[in-house]
Amino acid sequence: MEQLPQELLRVIIDVLAPDNTNASREVLKTFQLVSKDCADAAAGVLFRQIPVWISRVSLENLKAVSEHPVISQHVREILFAPLRFVKGNIDELVVKVLARRAHLEILQERCAKYRFGLLQYWRDQALLAQDGQDLQMVTQALQILPNMNSIRIGPSLVGSADIGESLGAGTRRELSNNGEYTLPLLFRAMANAGTCLQSFTLDNSAKYVRPGGLSWLPALESRLSGLSSSAVCKAVDALGDKRSMVFGAVKSFQVPCFCTSKFSHEEIQNALSAVNELLAGCQNIDHFSLNVIHSGEVRTLTEVIPPEMPVRQSKLRTLDTGHMKASAMEIFSWIGLSCQTLETVYLYFVLIRPPDDWSVVLNLFRTLEFDRLQSFRLFGCDGSETAAVSVQVESYIKKLTDEDPIAQRLKLIRESRGIADANDSSESSWHTESSDESSFAENSEISSDDVWSAASSDETTADEQEDDTSTFSSGSNDEDGF
Repeated sequence: MEQLPQELLRVIIDVLAPDNTNASREVLKTFQLVSKDCADAAAGVLFRQIPVWISRVSLENLKAVSEHPVISQHVREILFAPLRFVKGNIDELVVKVLARRAHLEILQERCAKYRFGLLQYWRDQALLAQDGQDLQMVTQALQILPNMNSIRIGPSLVGSADIGESLGAGTRRELSNNGEYTLPLLFRAMANAGTCLQSFTLDNSAKYVRPGGLSWLPALESRLSGLSSSAVCKAVDALGDKRSMVFGAVKSFQVPCFCTSKFSHEEIQNALSAVNELLAGCQNIDHFSLNVIHSGEVRTLTEVIPPEMPVRQSKLRTLDTGHMKASAMEIFSWIGLSCQTLETVYLYFVLIRPPDDWSVVLNLFRTLEFDRLQSFRLFGCDGSETAAVSVQVESYIKKLTDEDPIAQRLKLIRESRGIADANDSSESSWHTESSDESSFAENSEISSDDVWSAASSDETTADEQEDDTSTFSSGSNDEDGF
């Protein structure tokens, strides 16, 4: 095995671990034990992305990785979770744990572990922040990780094994995900360390994927909201005059789901301004994703996209954005600037101001040469309420067909509605004719289905009334690492 070339070792690794699941990672950990060469080859996959959150255990592991002469060379991306424990009344929280129905001896043991673990987290968190030790540890790690050039920020399962093992139980009230403290700390550390990013991802949606055997963080979904507007603004301010240095070389800028549904109008404006400030520092973006999800009035293109953005998109290859409104000429002028480089375009709920529509926009695009375009899809841009069905328009734009896909889509919608209306009329007529029979059947007896429905309803009500305390699980997953 010592004689195998690195190229062949990489092929073996691709076969053994085709994805980033727990099973694949366990296989690679075993593969590392075969030889030193195998260990080095597997390390490139195992340590390419490292999870970080502001806790003593996580920061000490980050320090160890950054100081390791071999492992530190493999780190390319930091997956940062803005989790932070919220200081509260420990007795009230323990009462919530006690409210869970369980065997008394097991419950007392669980509460003791929970109390000790939570107090320890609060104590460590305060000590780390008191003298700026957390900022110093992150800064030093970023300074000595030679190949780290990507930051991914957002809700994740980072820290789940650590928290699950320490607390054992939870009430969903211990943690915050708003990033008020943690996000500015990360940005300040990047500025202090002179980090030069090539990829940046910010996702404040509070959506979690439940891995097998792990229930602690998904249980928080109903309690935790995403990043706050002030956290984003404070983070950008923390960069100071180092914004261009940190973001100047960014090629991939992704804000795939920035949820502002709970923001006020002013908070939305502030958050968008902060994101646009980051964009202003990016000079050569080739992958751009920005989806600002909000309730209320739809934002205009000029409100979502900074005015200087078109000037900086001469090399844009991938565009993924939406939830805005614009005129036909605004969309044409904006996307048309990148027609020679664009390969993939996904637009979600981009509404065209009347009297124009997307057919007008597509006909304008047909006057340009999209030489590299492979996929151009519109999701919900026909005014429908779902993005489940997309309209592919690349063939029409590239003049490979003269059939307008928007007109075809609208025709299909009208036809389907016509059929549905006809079926509704037919069913209404049938119900009128058989109303007497239906009335007799309903009054004569209660079916077994009704009994089971009532039983299910009672069970559901009992479950809903049960305390929302959840048991933490200390199993492992792809992202819990530290």
